[in-house]
Amino acid sequence: MVPALVAASLGNSLACVVNWGLGWFLREKTQSRIDASRSGRAALRAMERWGPWSLGLSWAPVVGDPLTVVAGLARVSFGAFVAVVIPLRIGRYLLIAGLL
Repeated sequence: MVPALVAASLGNSLACVVNWGLGWFLREKTQSRIDASRSGRAALRAMERWGPWSLGLSWAPVVGDPLTVVAGLARVSFGAFVAVVIPLRIGRYLLIAGLL
């Protein structure tokens, strides 16, 4: 069970880092579309206001992955991103395995 938990945690954490990187890269390419979108502006404002703490739900299915992309778009620092998201993702798998 431990190898499966490690593999799932590492894979999911890497996916979050890729999402953050995509958001960071796409900020330059999509700025005009984000500015034109009401939901895009709202997401960026919330992320910029609350910073890494707005990633508290990044562990959750459905909403977690979009939050990690928005963190990249909002240019949340990589260190703060990793410090918040990775422990939450690891905790999610520990919870699923019944170890928490």
